[in-house]
Parts: sequence; C-alpha cells; structure tokens
Amino acid sequence: MVLLTLPETGGEFSSPATAEVLLADGRTRYAFRELMYTHYYRFGGRVDSTGRVGRAFTLSHQIDYDQNSYKYYDAFAIRDTNFFNRFPALLTDDRGVRYFATHESVENSFRLSTFKLASGNFQGERRQRDFLEAGITHRHNRLYMEPTSAIVNNLMLTGKVGLRLGERMRLQADGLLCLLDQAGDFRIKGLLEVDLRKAGTFSIAMRNQLYSPTWVQNNLTLFQQTLYQTNFSKTVENSLSATYALPKRGFSATGRYHLLNNYIYFGAEGLPIQRGTPIGVWQLSAQKDFRFGKFTLANRAVLQQTEGEVLRLPALFAKHSLVYEGRWFGVLLAQLGADVRYTTAFKADYYNPVVGQFQLQDEQEVTFFPNVDVYFSMKVSTFRAFIKGENLTTLFQPDERLFLSSLYPWPAAAIRWGVSWKMLD
Repeated sequence: MVLLTLPETGGEFSSPATAEVLLADGRTRYAFRELMYTHYYRFGGRVDSTGRVGRAFTLSHQIDYDQNSYKYYDAFAIRDTNFFNRFPALLTDDRGVRYFATHESVENSFRLSTFKLASGNFQGERRQRDFLEAGITHRHNRLYMEPTSAIVNNLMLTGKVGLRLGERMRLQADGLLCLLDQAGDFRIKGLLEVDLRKAGTFSIAMRNQLYSPTWVQNNLTLFQQTLYQTNFSKTVENSLSATYALPKRGFSATGRYHLLNNYIYFGAEGLPIQRGTPIGVWQLSAQKDFRFGKFTLANRAVLQQTEGEVLRLPALFAKHSLVYEGRWFGVLLAQLGADVRYTTAFKADYYNPVVGQFQLQDEQEVTFFPNVDVYFSMKVSTFRAFIKGENLTTLFQPDERLFLSSLYPWPAAAIRWGVSWKMLD
C-alpha cells in the first residue's frame, strides 16, 4: 500500500481517512540471499635473532554468491487512476503493472597483502610502517528483467597503500580499475592525516571515480513491454574534503565539495534523465559534545547548498542527543537518552514503487518538523534490554507527521522494545 497525504493539506494529517491511497492492491517483494566463503594464508613476520620483525604477508581468497530479486505487481482498477494520472507513461498495459527483475552474481577475489612494523615504539605500542595490497576480482553477473536477460562480466584490478610518514603523519590510498564489459570504470581514493598533538588532528580526503549507468537506468520493461531504452554516458564524480578535530574537546568540523558530471536521476514523470552540465554540492558539518559528569550532550549539524534543481537537499539538518550513562547497584549498566532530529523545508524525493526508484516531485514540500525519540537500555552481564519511544512529537502535534521522503508520512508515536540474553557457560 502506498499512503499519500493530500497535497492541499500541507503537513497536516488528522487521521488515515484524510489520506489518499494510491495503488491499494499493489504488492512489492524484495529478496536478497548471500553465500560467502573466505580463507587466508599468512606467512612471514617472524622475529630474527636480533629481535627485528620481518615483513608479514597474507594471501586471501573469497568467493561470494549473491541473489537479488525485485517484484512489483498491481492489477489496474479505477482507484488507481490518481496514480497513473501522475505517471501516465508507467501504464503500458490495460491490465495493470508488473515489474520483475533478478540479479545473480558470482564473485571470486584474490588478494596479496603485506605490512612491516615500524622500528621503535610510539607511546609504548608497535605500529605498522606500511601496508600494501594488490588484488584481482572477477564478477559474473546474470541479469534478468522480464522478458529480457543479459550477462555482464567484470574484471577488477584493486590496490591499497598505507604509509606512516614519521610519527605524526599517515597516508592511505586505494584504487580500482575495471576491465572487460565495463572497461574504463575506475575509482581512486586518498586520505592524508596529520597529528597536531595537543592542537588536534587535521586530514584531507579526495575521491575521483568514473562509473557506468546501471542496467535499470539504461532500460526497463513493464508487463514485458519496453518502457524506455537509453544510452547514457558514464558519470564522473569528484569529492574533496578537509576535517579538523579536537578529540579532547569533543569537537570536529568538516568542509566538503562534491562535483558530479553526467549525473543520472529520475525525473518527476518517473523516467531517467541525464544532466549534461556539472552539479556542485557544498557541505559544512560540525560536531560538538558537552560532558557534565555522567551526562553527554552531543550536537551535530550540517549546512549544504546544491547547484540547480536536480539534487534537492535540505539546507540544514541536525541531530542533538542528551545521554545519561551510569552503573546502578554496582552491576547494572544503564543508559537513558533522548534524540532530536530535524531538517529545514525542502522538496524531498518521492519513492516510486513501480520502477523501484526515488524520483523528483513537485507536489509536496517537506516542512520543518522535529522528530523526538526517547530510550532506556540496560545491561547486566550477558543480559541486555531496551525500550524506545519513537516519534513522540506527534503526542503534542497529532495533526502533523514526519516526512523523510515525499508523500510517505511516518506513523504516530510508537513503542519499540527488545531483549537479548546470551546463555554462556
């Protein structure tokens, strides 16, 4: 069932009777199965007669079998008219809609890694001087979208490098290069961290990648009829960020810039579109924790700005948590807390169940509505229990609802609880 608030009511939601129900007979099924086996062989790293530790090596192999399936079905009825008036291109057959897709993959990975411990001790502990890894991965993909099928073979070369440049600087990098069917796709990531001692830490991170469109972005069939076929170009993504942290003060701040070229998204009609001009996203996040004895007040806020109307994000979202943690009666570890989350108003994406994708929409602007959760948890030896009150804001504003995606209101206040007890001898 897809539950939608009436556009003219804004954020008000007095009862389920005030909502439109679209595709009331729709059925969605998603299944995922995975089998994985990994084994290692380690050699080297022995201590010689002088006490020095030699270089250590690890040879690993992993085989992974994944099976994903997605199915949506709805027989057409008069009450479905409101939905298909919004998305007329999705009604390819008078009988209704059927979308069935499966993805099976078998992945084999071989990796050889090595590291060596640095000479001397750093604050009483031994640290790695370097870490190197090279690998090769083959993935056989079998794709089926009723009634068509395809086979895609990926051969990926991978590598990782980690270097400790003295006592206060660390460099990490890893990369991936695709061959065979998606030849040319690549990803490069890098991270440089500098320990400023009492002044905190500073790090710079970058990422550059080129990737092919997904199969669903290139073609889709509904009720065994072709809805669209595209030939999109590959997407280029670049990201650069800098972070300053002062752990002893519970403070950190990060500035990020993302640049996307040939970005693919689903438009308001539920069909894929590729934007030919670059899109930039600026983000500035900050976190500050205050501690008062057994109480901690954690605050995190993110400011962001996007270029254009394709990526619609809130200008501000934040989370504040007040947590008490203590030991009761000498044996019971208790935690009591409250979380408040909120975003500024923005036009959130709508999840379209027929195509199984988030898409742009212009019907509803998600308004500012703080979400409050309260919880209590306890632990005694191997016994754990928790109780949590979710979305308690609706107790004071019963005509309002929280929206994380457009036209899908969260339910009213509810209680969630659970227990865990490990029987160990």
